[in-house]
This record gives sequence, C-alpha cells and structure tokens, in this order.
Amino acid sequence: MRWLTFNRAAALAGASFWLASLALPVLATPIEEIDPGHPAFISKEPGWSLALFGWAGAFELNFAWFANPVLAWAFFRLLSVKPMTQAVSFFGVIVLAFALILAVMGLEPRHIDIGDDHGVNGLSYPLFGAYVWLASFAPILLAYTVGIWRQGASLSSAPQTETAE
Repeated sequence: MRWLTFNRAAALAGASFWLASLALPVLATPIEEIDPGHPAFISKEPGWSLALFGWAGAFELNFAWFANPVLAWAFFRLLSVKPMTQAVSFFGVIVLAFALILAVMGLEPRHIDIGDDHGVNGLSYPLFGAYVWLASFAPILLAYTVGIWRQGASLSSAPQTETAE
C-alpha cells in the first residue's frame, strides 16, 4: 500500500512541475526590427504556447514536444490502481529515458531563420520554464526505477520451490 502512495506522490510531483512549466516563460528569441534605429527586443514564449504548438517543431527536426505524450502515459500509469510489474517498470524506464533525451535535445539553442532576414531571426534559448519542464521527468523516472528495484526484491524474497526429477 505504501508503494501505491509513493507512485501517487511521484505522479503528483511530476504533474506539478509540468503544470508550473505551462505558466512560466520557456523560450526566448531575439526579435530584429526592420528599422535599425529601433532596438531589438526579446520575445518570450510561455509554456502553454509550446505545449499547444510544439508538435510543429518536428518540421525543424526538434522533437522535444513528443516527450509530453510519453510523460502523460507515465503519469497515468503511476496513478493506475493496477500494480506495475517489473517488466512494465523496466519498459517505463527505457521509454522515459528516450523521452528525456528528446527533451534535453529540445533545450539546445537554435537559430530561427525566416528567409527574408526580418521578423523572428536569431538564436532562441531556453528559459526557467524549460528547466522546470525537464524537472518533471525526475520524480516519474525515480518511481519507475524504484519499481524495478522493488519488484526485483520481492521476487528474490519469494520462497523457491524445488522440483523433483
């Protein structure tokens, strides 16, 4: 029963980080003005905007947004009443590690270029909200890793039956 509580606490912590990242600025991009007399300013993208339209990043070979459906699957799997088996925990760790790699690759600063050298041109870089989003993976990944360890410990402590030949 305590294990179920740990899973729910990990899911709640991960979901809290993810929801907080929606409210925080995630991406900053310098905006160059057409008139050189006007200074450039920084455009800050909120997390909710990237959550809605981040799938379009695939057109620029930025697949970080696709870590979100994996994270959602992991949240709901942790909240499930059905206990996780060692195989499900192991699969969860592998899939979450792959999603985490996608997420980290999304934090790489990118040059955004819109053909005519006007508008949104410049190096975009992650802000605090991107790191909070990345932190949402930690409790979920920890819960799945502990799930492997717990299932392995319960299997090794189970009584072994000898078969007669």
